[in-house]
Order: sequence, then C-alpha cells, then structure tokens
Amino acid sequence: MKGTTEASESNSRKPLKRFIKSSVVLHDRTQLETVFDYLLLVSNKKKRQASNSEITKRTVRVETSKAASPIPTWRQNKNQESVGYQVDTYLFYPRQFGINEHTYPKEKFYADVRPMLRFREPKMGFKTMVGGKTDEASPLVFLRDYLEAADSGRQLEPIQNAIDEVRLFACAYIGTYFRGIDRNRKRVKKLVSQSETVATEEVESVCLKIRRMVDRADRTLGEFSSLSDLAQAQSDASLRTLVEEMRIVQEYCYYRLRDGASYLLQFCQRLENKFTSVAINELKEAIMSVLAAHDGRARTLGFMMPSPTSTNAEKERFIHRRGELKRHIWEVLFLEIRTVPLFAVQRQLGAMIAAGLAATWALVAQFMIILRIAQEKDLADGLGLSGLVFLSAGILAYVIKDRIKEVGRSYFGGGVFRRIPDHSERIYYKNRFGKPTPVGDVKEFARFIKPEDLPPRIVELRDNTPESEVYGAGGITRILHYSKSIKLSGKLMILNRYPLRAVHDISRLNIDACLSKLGEPRRMVDLVTEDGDVEAVRFPKVYYLDMILSYWRLTEKGERSHQGLEYYRLVIDKNGLLRIERMN
Repeated sequence: MKGTTEASESNSRKPLKRFIKSSVVLHDRTQLETVFDYLLLVSNKKKRQASNSEITKRTVRVETSKAASPIPTWRQNKNQESVGYQVDTYLFYPRQFGINEHTYPKEKFYADVRPMLRFREPKMGFKTMVGGKTDEASPLVFLRDYLEAADSGRQLEPIQNAIDEVRLFACAYIGTYFRGIDRNRKRVKKLVSQSETVATEEVESVCLKIRRMVDRADRTLGEFSSLSDLAQAQSDASLRTLVEEMRIVQEYCYYRLRDGASYLLQFCQRLENKFTSVAINELKEAIMSVLAAHDGRARTLGFMMPSPTSTNAEKERFIHRRGELKRHIWEVLFLEIRTVPLFAVQRQLGAMIAAGLAATWALVAQFMIILRIAQEKDLADGLGLSGLVFLSAGILAYVIKDRIKEVGRSYFGGGVFRRIPDHSERIYYKNRFGKPTPVGDVKEFARFIKPEDLPPRIVELRDNTPESEVYGAGGITRILHYSKSIKLSGKLMILNRYPLRAVHDISRLNIDACLSKLGEPRRMVDLVTEDGDVEAVRFPKVYYLDMILSYWRLTEKGERSHQGLEYYRLVIDKNGLLRIERMN
C-alpha cells in the first residue's frame, strides 16, 4: 500500500504543497518497509525552465578537451543552502504484545531497524539519455566521448568515472522505464473503469503511447549495447574493467526490461477483456518483437533466461544473481553514514556520571564498614555474629552500588540528558574524485511514552478513525515514539554533473519482538446456523499494530513549517504481517 504525503495547510491557508513522498509496504512476513523521498528540487516546470534560461545567459563556456562531458545548464537554486526534514513515527503496541521499555529497550529497537540512505536517481527521459538534448548531461554521451578519446589516444579521465557513469545509466534507465509503465498503468485503469463510455480512438491513443515508450526503451538500451560492443572491440587493456561493468549493466537492464514487459502484456490482457481493437494486438506484437531481439543478444552473452519450467536450483541462482547485480549497480547512489566525532563519548556521559556515583557510594560504604569492624570491641567478634552482619552489609552495599549504576544510567540518559539524541551521524557521498564529501546530518531519538503524552493532532487523528472506542488508549500499554531529523545540503550534484531531486531513505522494521506472545493464527468458533445446527468454524486470529507517521519540513533555523500525517494499521498474526490498511 502506498501513500503520498501532502503538506498540511499553513496558518494562512495556502494551497497544499508536496514536500515528502512516502510509501509503506510489506517487505516480507516479518519486515515492514518504509520509504521516504526528501525532495530537494522545485518540481514546477515553468520555474525550472526559467532557471535554465537565466543560467544559460550567465554561463561562460570554457573550452575543454573533446573528451570532456557537456556542461549541464540546469542547476539548483543557489539561495537554497540546506533542506531539513523531521519524521516522527508512533507505534501503538496492544497489551497482548507485552512490549514496553523493559522488554523492548531502545537498543533492541535500533537493532530491528535497518536504515539505508541513497540519492534518488536523476530524472532524465530516453531522449536525454541518448543525447537528444545537448544542453543536459547524459551518461551515454559521456561514454561515447570517453571511448572516442581512448581510441584516438587522448588523455582520459580516471576509469572509475566511466564506471560510475555506466552504473548511473542503469539507475536512470530503469527509473525512466518504470515511471512510464506506472503512467500507462493509470491510463489503462481509467479506460477499463470507464469502458462503457470509452471510444475506440482513446484505446488506440493509449496503445500508441505504450508502444512509443517501448520503442524508446528499446532504442536506448540498444544504444548502450552498441557502445558496449565498441568498448569490447577496442584493444586497450585499460578498458577491461569498463567492458566488464558494461556487460553487468546490460544483463541487469535486460532482466528489468523483461519485468516491465510482463506488466505491459498484462495491460494488454486487461484491455482485451473490455475492448476489441487492432491496436491492442499490434501492441502485443511490438512488445514480443522487442523481447525477441533482446533475447537473442542475451543468449549470445550468456545471460540467465529462466522459464516457468526451470528447476528450483536455476530459479534460486537467478534470484540470487539479480539481487547481487542490483546492489552492485545502485551502489553508485549509496550514502555512507558515520557517527559524529566525539558523539560516542558525549552519549556515554550520563552512564559515566552514573558509574561515578555508584563508585563513590561503594567506596564510602566500604570505608565505613572497615572503619567499624576495625574497632577493638567489634574486631574480637569478627568471626561471630557481628562478622555476619558486616558481611551482609558489604553485600548489600554492592547490590545498592549496582542498582545506582543501572538506575542512574537510565535517569541521566533519558532525563537530564534527554536532549542528546540516541544517534548523531554525518552523511557522506563519494564525489567524482573518490573523496567522501559531507552532504548532511541525521539525528535519531527513540523512547516510550504514555497515551496522555501524545501530541493533540495525533490524538485527534486516532479518535476520528473507525473502532477508536475499541482500540483507543485503554488497549495500549506503551507507545514507541521514534523521531528522525535529517538536514541536507541544498547544493548537491550527483557525480558533480547531475542535479539531485531527492534523497531516498529506506528503513525496514523487524516485528519479531511482537510475535512471541501472540496466539495461534486460527481459532475455532461455534456458530449457530439458520437451521438450528451448531457448526465449528475456523476464524483468523489477528492483532492490530497502529502506526502514525508525522512529517515536518524544517526551516533554516530548524523551525517546523509544514506537517503531513499518515495513519496505517498493520494486521498481524502469529506468523507475521498479513497486510497494511490505510486509516486516513
């Protein structure tokens, strides 16, 4: 289930503005995946065109070598120093889960959360990728110039730059291809839902748009394959790693091309069930023709080509291979997260104070006991009854010292030093020269709160949902509040060439901690039929874990300027996650 966050109305009731895109999906039976896109660029086309025009006027073209890549005329707003976001997640645990600060400490929660940050792939159309727009940067144009420079013996950029461009091509190609598929999915859905009033011309128009998209995807991948053949034909040994990288990208793009084709053929089936048109058959033939051409090349290159009749071993190898290719290619957009220097010491300050107090108590207690037992009247009876008393006092002093340390760590960590985040990290990206460049910061907090400590808007949202009187605060023991704030530089370029649209934040939450105390997934219930008979029926036994996401955009001063709210209900049984229901 996917949802797009919209900013709430401001105090002046301005129109809603989108500032975060989000999606919540089931990754598997035990993991929930949340994806946030922190938008950095203005999406208004007119503003972008105005920016292009202004920058073009002011740009001074510097003569470079023929191997240099074209300078993109599009840039971000220079006045945009940084962009900040805050995402608050509220998890409402029912009593049956037995989840609280003692059974589920924040250290375990962070171990169950698997975050990953990367840049969103640059948005470029197929025309841009093949070099149809000379004023915009393109990986294929770069590779074409790079191979020409290598063939003529001119000085080359480092080979890693070319490898990064190859990987970026795959990311941009796949993103453009599947965005086109999603647009056409919506068109087909609209046609099918309005089939009684749809004219034949409208069906033909949609089929033509799909066919045009397939042709462009075919041509773009074909252009990349030609460049790969050109690199393979060159005898320069320094290009060997580039040739291998291009082969890897060809393989993964081929797999994704077939994935998209399966969706498109399903669109054709849906259209055939509602309409009779020659355009639908022509579209199917065009898709199959493109697949046949790429299948032939895949066989020549030795790519894996599984079928429904493939053995389980072959299917396993294919899924594993495709997963490794995906991680390898998208690595070009990954961001590295490092703990801020000295933060580990700062975070342990509360524990250090607690340990100091415990040590002070232990020393004072031991000194008093030794001082007491050293007196003559008690020393004579040191092995008698008084000796046992002193021994017990020593043990008690040690136990109290241990409790001072534990309670003090909790108190100083969550009370006096509450403003110190659980994690404070800096985000880095390897630039075109392989140097880690700081691009932002991220801070995380996690703590259990009581229902009465919820913000008013969260309480209002829960009170206005169905069954609120049943699944309200009375059935909740603890609420886990997880907050993440992220600050990003407003002047970021991918590989120093491509404008950045957004930062992609993927988190997976493991719910294994919720499952141990749940009942069996089926329960027998005796039902009385209309005939007066009693029939035992199996009913599914499920539990609800509610989750509210609150998004904020932060100003330069760190103040909240907009808010978006999303309310989800996770339906869970003993075996794991079943589905996600959108509540608002």
